[in-house]
Amino acid sequence: MKEKETLIKEKQINIKEKEKNEILTPTKRNKEYKKWILEKFEEFNNNGKTTLCIFCDTYYPILDGVIVTFDNYAKRLKDDMNIVVCVPKFKGKVYTHRDYVVLGINSVYFDIIKYGLAFPKLDTTFKKLLKNLRVDIIHSHSPFTVGAYADKFAKKHKIPLVCHFHSQYKQDFEKAVKSKAIVNLLMHYIMRQFKPATEVWTMNDGCVRTIREYGYTGSIYKMPNSITLKRKNDKAALVNEANEKFGLAEVENVFVFVGRLVSQKNILFIIDALKILKEKGIKFKMLYVGTGPDESKLREHITENKLDDDVVLLGRVSDDDLHRVYARAKLLLLPSLYDTSSLTQIEAAMYDTPSVLIKGSVTADTITDNENGYLTEATPTQYAEKIYEIVNDNENYERISNNTYSQLYVHFDDIARRAFERYKYLISENNKVQANEVLSINNRKIKKYIKSAN
Repeated sequence: MKEKETLIKEKQINIKEKEKNEILTPTKRNKEYKKWILEKFEEFNNNGKTTLCIFCDTYYPILDGVIVTFDNYAKRLKDDMNIVVCVPKFKGKVYTHRDYVVLGINSVYFDIIKYGLAFPKLDTTFKKLLKNLRVDIIHSHSPFTVGAYADKFAKKHKIPLVCHFHSQYKQDFEKAVKSKAIVNLLMHYIMRQFKPATEVWTMNDGCVRTIREYGYTGSIYKMPNSITLKRKNDKAALVNEANEKFGLAEVENVFVFVGRLVSQKNILFIIDALKILKEKGIKFKMLYVGTGPDESKLREHITENKLDDDVVLLGRVSDDDLHRVYARAKLLLLPSLYDTSSLTQIEAAMYDTPSVLIKGSVTADTITDNENGYLTEATPTQYAEKIYEIVNDNENYERISNNTYSQLYVHFDDIARRAFERYKYLISENNKVQANEVLSINNRKIKKYIKSAN
């Protein structure tokens, strides 16, 4: 029930607060929808711009890091490129975007997992509409049914294909199913979708190691994660606002976790570590920002460890409050072994807030221990000891805090420009390949003609 309420809340935020999406119901406005799509495609085919087609197996009103990432690519590239996003419909509805064209794919929504499964091969309307678009390059953000269709479309039309590696899929599969054979089968399926890529984009060296371990041997291009938030000038004012709004004026040590409340992110591990820290006599206030399916487990764990007075679950917050929380926090606690490149450590760095991560985790790859953040071992005791050391060494903390912004903060505007240049390069290289293939075919025909003439 809470998950349904979360989904409704996310839907309201996407539509009402951000004013992003307009719901079109194909059963009522199917002809209007098709007409509008065809008009946009005709415009794109004749305006002289490069056309980028983005494919993904998820889209609003569901909200996750992958959707946020490709949404930001699309919004920031729309002035330089024609952008078409091919994604599943949500319960029969297409969530259109005011900044780019959304082409919906028929899907079946599974309430148990709160996701839909799209069937592009079976959606004749989707396929017919897409045939009317001249596509120059494809960027696929997921390796499932929509990603598989992107592979085949790119191969058929001989255009460059970028596949983005976002997640540790094997961990997801191992949590969902207990059979090693099924996990291996699923991994074999998704790696088939990465194999045809012109190149795979991923965030850091840890992600590169992971996809290599999965068996990918092709070209890889590192495209760092980035955020859309920009640092506000008056940090002191934000701190005062946070103190007043969240009752933190008398608290010296404020820690924060930002993200989905799921067990894979080690949210219960944080409580185990904080219990030990409290036993060491450290006073603190821990803020959890976000919602998720394991929120009730977290609440129970907080109560079991007698930390109700020390831990606050804020739920989803506005961007303004997120600025306040990061500005006020002393540390971001991120012991996740699941994340590949967490945006939250970049967001925290926006206000000089260092992160405490697990040594060897993929998302820790951008952190240099005791330089721009902290790394420790994957036990609650060692994690607590690391926090204890940090809060008792203010001189070293100030030095590390001062490094976080300059070394870790990356804004999405910079990444979008980099992506645009890379797209142009890949298209140019592909054009050379296609030209050479045509030349080779013509040479063979000429040789065959001369030989037959003789």
